[in-house]
Amino acid sequence: NFGFLRWYGDRAISAQATTPKLEDGTIKLTHYVIYNFPGSYAKTEKYCYPLYRLKEQMKRLPYTKQEILGGLLSDGPLADEVDVLVWVTRETLEEAMLQGTGIITMPDGVQRAFNVDLSNGYSFERGVKLHDQKIYWFFREILKKERVDALIEKSHKRKGVLFAGDLYHIGFGKIIGLSFIHKKTGKPTMQLGVIGDSGGAFLKNMHQLDFFGGIFASKKMLQDHLACYPSNVGAHILYKRPKAVKAVPYC
Repeated sequence: NFGFLRWYGDRAISAQATTPKLEDGTIKLTHYVIYNFPGSYAKTEKYCYPLYRLKEQMKRLPYTKQEILGGLLSDGPLADEVDVLVWVTRETLEEAMLQGTGIITMPDGVQRAFNVDLSNGYSFERGVKLHDQKIYWFFREILKKERVDALIEKSHKRKGVLFAGDLYHIGFGKIIGLSFIHKKTGKPTMQLGVIGDSGGAFLKNMHQLDFFGGIFASKKMLQDHLACYPSNVGAHILYKRPKAVKAVPYC
């Protein structure tokens, strides 16, 4: 029922930052997730980084992440521009900004969910380390418990199914078939998914896909999950044939 269009990664663009470099006929495969990390209602020695909400949605605060984390919004006149939603570690803050969504488990067991909302106007820079990026995101909280529960349920259903990619050039809803050698079994494998998400790293990016892995409580759990995937994979865009073709057994 489907035809296959081979996708050859744009090596000219990928050469700027991709490690390892693309092999002929492959694209770069990365992964995005939602982390469920602990947090605090109050600032502590461990949980000393805030997730900020910008009070005025139409207002931009054009300060770098380094300036904001240095305390620019913690006191003085700019402190009135933001609210502190929750206190977290630096790792949790960076991962929540990178992934776009974070689930925070509070000391009393309550699970809260946050999405990135507005940025400081800077763009994500390829090849720049996470802590050195200038882009900073303000957050909004998903307030209703039923919506938090729905997010968790939806995330479990979409793991291993959803890709983030260059929506402008590939298109929303395209079915992608990845082909690779499974690193645990050593067998040729094809895995299907649908492009339904994007992000700042996928503007004019025709050499990469980001595969949604689900919800993880630690980076060790994520590493175990990713152990079967290589960094470079073959990719095909599937399209519906005007007429189904009967499959012929391979002999």
